Amino acid sequence: CLLAIALSCNVFLSVNGIACWMMSIMIDSTNDNFVFESQTMLTFLQNLLMFTSTLTSFGLFLGIYKNLGAHLPETIVTLVIAVLLYHTGNHYFGGHMAECMSLEFWHFPRWTKAMMGPTLLRKGRRERLRARAGERARILRERARRQRGRRAMEDPTRTR
Repeated sequence: CLLAIALSCNVFLSVNGIACWMMSIMIDSTNDNFVFESQTMLTFLQNLLMFTSTLTSFGLFLGIYKNLGAHLPETIVTLVIAVLLYHTGNHYFGGHMAECMSLEFWHFPRWTKAMMGPTLLRKGRRERLRARAGERARILRERARRQRGRRAMEDPTRTR
């Protein structure tokens, strides 16, 4: 049942992801705000991806236990390796997200950040993330001001 739900999520993720990708190719060049206006759909796809990953992992752990349950030493070794791989991957992915998209990662819900590993458990990492998020916010504000000014100059009928 668990893997059937994960498979369903994966199918919907693939279909909707392909549709978004195709729309981004067709519409993005004519719409400056395409990514911003697609936030709801992208959030849905991100949640589907996380849900699929979590269900698949739990299904994998249950499958290991069911198939190797009679052989306790092999089961323990296999489960330990699987858990280490799962947590190591989440830790590196969470760290990557915190470095590459610090402002967005800072505003993720707590449960999302918790699933991505212990990236924010240490005070130094939280402070570094906060500083990087502040810097990213400053850059985005400056970019928005420049674009607003450019659009106002291009369209003289617009009022400020």
